[in-house]
Amino acid sequence: MAKALLDMAQISDILSVESADTFTRPIDAGNAIATVKSANPVKVITVRTTAFEPAAEGGSASDETLGGASRAAVVAGFVPNDYQVGQTGTIVALELHVAVGISGAIQHLARMKDSKVIVAINKNEEATIFQVADYGLVADLFKAVPEFAELIPAGRPA
Repeated sequence: MAKALLDMAQISDILSVESADTFTRPIDAGNAIATVKSANPVKVITVRTTAFEPAAEGGSASDETLGGASRAAVVAGFVPNDYQVGQTGTIVALELHVAVGISGAIQHLARMKDSKVIVAINKNEEATIFQVADYGLVADLFKAVPEFAELIPAGRPA
């Protein structure tokens, strides 16, 4: 909306600031990095948060987690549409991304692969998600998730 009101192009998902008018960003579903230069007097950008170090202590920004759901989970009504990750959904770059029952379709991978630690649970040992996961468990999610839930002490955030 801001870009439309300013009549300026937006530079999305930047990975680095090279200079006051030059940025890098992923293209081709994250398979290549483009260097983009903007002559606009005001830059309208979005940032891939895991590409930058956290701000120093004492700031006033809130910390919120959004996303981690497949299109199928949204369509089935398990989570709201705002949580969808994928080509038509949100980009997430979390400290910990737990992909439960996610096959690893390119649309999903392109939007979550910059998470710091990726844990995958899938019953298909050939699922593409295991190629990007730091840790993987070949198991049926309907058995594994309840077993993990029992291990979390009551009253402690999941």
